[in-house]
Formats: sequence, structure tokens, C-alpha cells
Amino acid sequence: MSRQSCFQITLAVASLAVVGQARAGLFDAVVSGSVKWTDNAGGLHDARNIKLQLVSSAGVLSTVSTDINGAYRLTIANNNPFFQPTVQLVAFADNDATFVASTFAAADTYSAATPGVGIAPGNNNIGFNIPDNADSATHAFSVADAMITGQQDAGVVRGAAPAKLPTKFPVAGSFFDPVATTLAIRGTAWFQWDVSDHEYGHYMQQLDRLANNPGGDHFIGASNIAANGSNKNSAIRLGWGEGVANYQGVASQLVANGGGFNRPNFAGVGDNIWAGNASFKVSDNDAVGNGGESGETAVARVLYCLADPGNGSWDRVARGHTQLYADLKAAAGAAPAKLQSLSQFNQYYLTTIAANDTDRVNLGSIEMHFDISPTPAGGAIGTTKSLGDAAPSFNWSLGNNASNDKFQMIFFNSALTQRLLSLTVPGDETIAYTLTPAQWDYLQNFVGDIKFVVIGSDLKDPALADYAADSKTGGYWSDAFKFTLVPEPSSGLLILAPLAVLRRRKA
Repeated sequence: MSRQSCFQITLAVASLAVVGQARAGLFDAVVSGSVKWTDNAGGLHDARNIKLQLVSSAGVLSTVSTDINGAYRLTIANNNPFFQPTVQLVAFADNDATFVASTFAAADTYSAATPGVGIAPGNNNIGFNIPDNADSATHAFSVADAMITGQQDAGVVRGAAPAKLPTKFPVAGSFFDPVATTLAIRGTAWFQWDVSDHEYGHYMQQLDRLANNPGGDHFIGASNIAANGSNKNSAIRLGWGEGVANYQGVASQLVANGGGFNRPNFAGVGDNIWAGNASFKVSDNDAVGNGGESGETAVARVLYCLADPGNGSWDRVARGHTQLYADLKAAAGAAPAKLQSLSQFNQYYLTTIAANDTDRVNLGSIEMHFDISPTPAGGAIGTTKSLGDAAPSFNWSLGNNASNDKFQMIFFNSALTQRLLSLTVPGDETIAYTLTPAQWDYLQNFVGDIKFVVIGSDLKDPALADYAADSKTGGYWSDAFKFTLVPEPSSGLLILAPLAVLRRRKA
């Protein structure tokens, strides 16, 4: 049934007051059953926590909500053995998280109703499979269920579920309005839960000061600076805000499912692929670019890989989605106003979350994989150097959408437990460095494997003029790479050994 006709039914009747008498309850009518909605492939899913009304020509007999399994049970108190009214079960796209309506008004909430069915004293079963009628009224139940998933996730990671908010459906483009505190979902996204939970993620950002998003057009796989020609500060805030919401749109479904909330399973739900876009996996690098720190793709991928179980030589962090959200809130709490860029979170992670340089390198490995950090390549990597060799050179590619312009290097022992040498690479946009004789002479005190990282920052605009303070970003660590330092080889002439002039290593 359409939203309009169902809504008229529930308004046209008056409430029925059932008065208990001496024999009240003897002929009670108990009505129970389950309600399910239909996805775009015809699959049925529990309509969780939605509002139901049992109505007759006499009025609204009862209002209840389904449970987490879409089940309901209600009792109509009655003392008349001949009480056998014809009723309809009316389901509303209305739950604890949202109501989904054609406007932002609760009065316009979508609904669907069963045909009339007779009930009698005793037990009555009315099940309701809401069909996919290819209309907004039936599609609204999928949107509502996506929102309850977002709220369930929020209850886990925040410790408290957010308040209910209106959702308008359908609209041309999905959005969250932070002023009115409302959501709007485009019509084609009714079965794309990543989109709905992305917008719910913006709601969570507002509650927990996780973003300072200026809004505007944004694109998967692109730098917002390059795509929009916007100033850097605006672009990194846009990329951060949308990237966190992209991450949240995917992660929320995993958290809700792990929390035992009976999240449905159908194509595109509970995976690591963004909104059916097979080229945008949040867990790996692929055909779509990353866009650097102003790209929502890079931001989403970094956050997802920090949270999910380590799944490769480059992904060695597994903080879990609940802990990562706590990390975001803590970083926001340390921020002067709101957490507003990947650089800001990166700096908090390096200085507060990371317990040691191994933790910093592991973050750098993920950021390097998604092209935010510089990537060392060639040069001395993997080579063996002798004490008498010339000073080695190191090479790297620019990261952060090729916007890195200032670099540092740190050299460590093999276990990353001791920093041996830290230096600033001179010049702008330098992609190679040879140790000075003094630096090389000092490192030769440490025979064995030596590891190093390259740290990239973006401190200057494309014309190499200094950015304003709020646009200076970095530094982003690379993964650690090694070369090996060995003693000078012997001459092989044992008879001359007493005469050999040996290099004396420094204490």
C-alpha cells in the first residue's frame, strides 16, 4: 500500500478505549508475528525496532515496536467472546534512530499495511513481508534499517546511542544538515547502506567534534585541491570530513554485526567495498587513486587499515573499530576546536597514541601504502656497505599527491629501539640525499643492520611560498627500510696482517 493511503487509514480512525470488567482478559486477543522488508534482490530481512499499529474501523487498537528480530506481540484486552474485528497491521519506517519520510516531518513518515484480516479471542498470527514495490514507501524500510545500524554502531563505539533524527527520502543527492540536524538520502541509494551510514557518520562527527567540513563537491580517488581548485586548508578539511564518513559508512556495519544486533546480509552490506564501487576497497590499494591528505579515499583507507586486523606486510596495526573511534575522540579532545585534518590526527597519533618508534613506523607503513608519505626506493636500500665505502645515497618519491616539499630522515638500529641519527634534508622538493662525511663517519659506529625512514611534510604552496600555519601539514613517516654496515674486508694476505693499518672504530 502506498504511504498516502496507509497514512490516511491511521489518521481516519479514533482511539479505542478497552474497559476492563470483572471478566476482563478472559477473551483477550493476542496478536503476534514478524515483519520483514525486501531488498533489491528480493531477499527478506527483519524490520528491526520499527513502529507498528494495529488498526480497525473503530480506531487504533495498539501501537508497539518490533524487536531486534522484527518480531512483535500485542494484546487487545477484551471481555466479549464475539469480538472478531477486521484489522490491518500498519508498519512505519520509524525506529529509534530515525523516521523516513517524504519531508522532514514525522507526519509524512512512510508506511505499508497488510490487507484486512479478522482476529478473534486467543492467539492470532499476522506476519507481514513488506514487498519491494519499486516505490519510496517500500524502499524507505531499507533506509530506516540502515540508520538503526548506524545508531547501533554509535552506541558501541561512543558508549551512548545518538538521539533520533529525521531522514528525508528520496532526494537528488544525499547529505547531512548540521544546522537542522537532519539526513537526506538519494533515491538510488535505498539499498546502498554505505551511503546511508556515511551520512549517519557525519551526524556522529557533529556530536563528537570529529570534523570541520566546509562542504562542497568531492570525488572518490581525487585530491580535493586538484579537483576543486580550492585552497589547501579547505581541501584537507573536506577530504578529512568525507573520508572519516566513508570509513564510518563501512565500519558501522561491521561493528553492529559484531555487537549482535542482527544486521542483515545482502550484496554490498558488511563488506569493505564502498557503495558497490568495486574499484574502491577501503582495505587495499587499487585502480582508483588516493588523492593524498585532501582525498577522502586516502583518509578512509588509512583509518580502516588502522582499525582492521593486520592483513599484510604493510598493514601491521589492528586497533579495532571501537578503539579507533576512541582515538578519534581523544584527538578531537586535544584539538583547539575540532579535529579537522588527517595531518592533525597523524600528529596526535605519533605523539600520543604511538608508544614507541615501532608504532610510528607501522603507521607510516600504512600511510606510505596509500601514497601519503614519501616512498623510499633504490639508493642504499638493501645494500651492504663497508666501513671504508663512500657515504651512501638515498632516494624517494614524493608522496601526498606529489605535494611533499620538506623532508627529514631518521636512522635506527635494526630493532627500532634506538635513534642513531636524525637530519633535515636541505632544499625544497628534494628526492635524494647523500650523507655528509661527518654523518657517515658517525653511523659507522654501528655495524649491522641500519634502518631509516623518510618523513615528508607539505609546508609550502606550489610556488614554494610558505603556507599559513593552518595549512602546513605533516610530517608523514614512511615505512622503515634497511641497509647493512659490515667491517672492512681483510686483505686476505695473512702474512702481511701484522703490517696492516686497521681502521679504528670509534667507541
